[in-house]
Amino acid sequence: MSNILRIPILSGALALSVLASAQFGTPPVISVKVESVTVPMGKNVNAVVTIKFSEGLHAYANPSSDPSLIPVKITAGDKSVTLIKVNYPKGTPTKVEGEPKPVYVYAGTIQIPVTVQVPAKPGKATIKLKVGYQQCNTQSCFPPSTFVAEAVVNVLKQKISVKPMAAPKGK
Repeated sequence: MSNILRIPILSGALALSVLASAQFGTPPVISVKVESVTVPMGKNVNAVVTIKFSEGLHAYANPSSDPSLIPVKITAGDKSVTLIKVNYPKGTPTKVEGEPKPVYVYAGTIQIPVTVQVPAKPGKATIKLKVGYQQCNTQSCFPPSTFVAEAVVNVLKQKISVKPMAAPKGK
């Protein structure tokens, strides 16, 4: 092959790899914010997981439109907290290559309300939530990824209220 043909082919391959790398290299911005930073030990606290996807990228909604799609999934990040409830929002129907009908996706910025039970031990505690996702554009998907979002809460000892015993009734 002549050098004249190699340069455009190599340039094209380089441009495609840079483009693919740029999209794959732009993970979503994920954070968690708790409703209250002070929580009695063993009690539940509401929080919101926020995921911001770069323009042109999305992840599949949970539940997914098709069992072959990998949806966003939030799980407890460690054993110190219990994930009680996750309220996944409804996705936006989007036409993607390879799917016969539109599928539901999350794009832009989404917020997912969650409820977690804090540890039964007083002191500072870090709430860790794993956010699993597979980021895609309309033509292809990138390998699945996981991000751990964290928020710190102050776990307080519960106050035990004791009712005084009634005095015995006299005879």
